Amino acid sequence: MDKKEKKEKKHSGYHRPHRHHHARDTIQSAVQLQHPFSFDNYNPLRRAQQHHHHRSRLEYAVDHPPQRLVTADTVAHERRLRQKRQEHVSTALNALSRDAHTATRKLDDTYYALLQKVGLLKATIASFQDLHSCLDDTTKDFATRSVSLVKDITGQIDAFQDMSQQDESIDQLVKRLHKAKERAETCESRLESCRLRLEKWEKKEQEKNKRNNRTWALALTSLAALVMLILAIVLWRKGSLASVTEKPSEWKEALGLERNKTAPGIHLVDPKQEKLQAKEAVKWDRLLDEL
Repeated sequence: MDKKEKKEKKHSGYHRPHRHHHARDTIQSAVQLQHPFSFDNYNPLRRAQQHHHHRSRLEYAVDHPPQRLVTADTVAHERRLRQKRQEHVSTALNALSRDAHTATRKLDDTYYALLQKVGLLKATIASFQDLHSCLDDTTKDFATRSVSLVKDITGQIDAFQDMSQQDESIDQLVKRLHKAKERAETCESRLESCRLRLEKWEKKEQEKNKRNNRTWALALTSLAALVMLILAIVLWRKGSLASVTEKPSEWKEALGLERNKTAPGIHLVDPKQEKLQAKEAVKWDRLLDEL
């Protein structure tokens, strides 16, 4: 009897965890055996009946588990299942820790990014505040300067006295300009008349020069013709050009200015005539030298 009680206790000890797992399996199977979704679930009476029936089935399955014989194979099978469950739980915990680590890292990154952005926002807000203060100062300064400028301009305008003196001076300047323009026009007309007169005088001078040149050319040609005629007459009297030499005595003899003193007969000497002949000889010498 003691041995039987020990075996029963042993079997009951082995059977308790099996009973517990069997209860969990039955619960899971009961959960999986739920009906699919339908529109009957919206009926409150139907839902209450289903819930009560399902709850009663779960309670009965937990309180009255099916009795099985526990063997070594079932124990090994349960151990393998427990090991698989532990591995599954460890992998799940590792994945959960890894996900938690990545999540915390992302949260840290986002936190630091938010802190950086907050710092930037604070800096921008501070810069905007400085800009606002600067704008306030500039507006105040502009207002004061504009008021002073308006006062200065109004004072200058009042000092001008409606620009009456300036208008008078401008009118006088305009009159002077008109007078100067009229004087310039008269001077231009005078210059034009003087230019025309000068052109006429230039034309007259050119015509006069042409006439003088013509007269001088005629005079020179006539003089050259006269000289040539005289030479031709002299040469004709002598008979030929071979008898004329470069000596002045021969020229005088050819012209009949020098008489032959060696001719036979008595020669009477007249001093006046000799003087005249000497003067004429000198003139002819000069003329011949020029020629």
